[in-house]
Amino acid sequence: MEEEARLAIEQALKSGAQYAEARVQRDIAHTFTLKNGTAEPITTTRKLGIGIRVIVDGSMGFASTNSLESAQIRSSSETAVSTAKAAARLVSTPIRLAPEKSFEDNWEARMKIDLQEVSIEEKFEVLHSIEKALAPELVGVSLPSRILLLDEELTWKFYANSEGSRIRGFVPRISLYFILTAEEKGKGTDQRMRHEAQTRGWEAVKDWDLSVVAAKEAKMLGNILREGVSSPRGEIDLVLGPEVTGIICHESCGHPQEADRILGREGLRLESRTSSVTCLAIE
Repeated sequence: MEEEARLAIEQALKSGAQYAEARVQRDIAHTFTLKNGTAEPITTTRKLGIGIRVIVDGSMGFASTNSLESAQIRSSSETAVSTAKAAARLVSTPIRLAPEKSFEDNWEARMKIDLQEVSIEEKFEVLHSIEKALAPELVGVSLPSRILLLDEELTWKFYANSEGSRIRGFVPRISLYFILTAEEKGKGTDQRMRHEAQTRGWEAVKDWDLSVVAAKEAKMLGNILREGVSSPRGEIDLVLGPEVTGIICHESCGHPQEADRILGREGLRLESRTSSVTCLAIE
């Protein structure tokens, strides 16, 4: 990672940049899935790339690539410089960096229990323990669909600039996500999703006590189906919690404004997909 960053900076300066910086990042992630009690194949994701930012005559340029071949890094640095040069005519106030001392440092989010040292069997055992806690005789409701996902991700970062700074970082992430669908005869179905995530090691999973949490969520779904009543018809005022208002804003306002939807496949159906909802946030 350090050699790739050095090469990017050297090429940028050679191409005409007065300042250059490079960020190299590597991610390794695994997903463990249990669907209705059956284990799915483990998903492995690997990511690697470099971002290069430069300043040329007061104008900034950026380029990135997921190939760390020397030729591709040089090409990306040249692209960043040419982008800055092309944008120079649009800059009314040249960019200037404040004078700062260069420094070198290492940082990390430390794990008490290293994710890489926990066996695959133990990771699946966490999911199986949640599955057992969701048995109908324990939660009092039928759950025809149960999706449990355990994700772990390790991220290594290296930053360097043309002023001599060098920073190395490491971030571990662990999360567990479940989707439960409950069914009650004559009442229909209801669904609940929950996501727990932290920047920690395996110790986070032990602290979450997710078997208890999932069982509680399942029992709540059963109570909603059995005891819930239909909402009144007509125009009424509602007081909603932040979870509900967040979903409304995300789905009805956020998604329709995404560029790919406006310019592409959903542009013509934008109006019909947007709910007429006015939300008042109260702290």
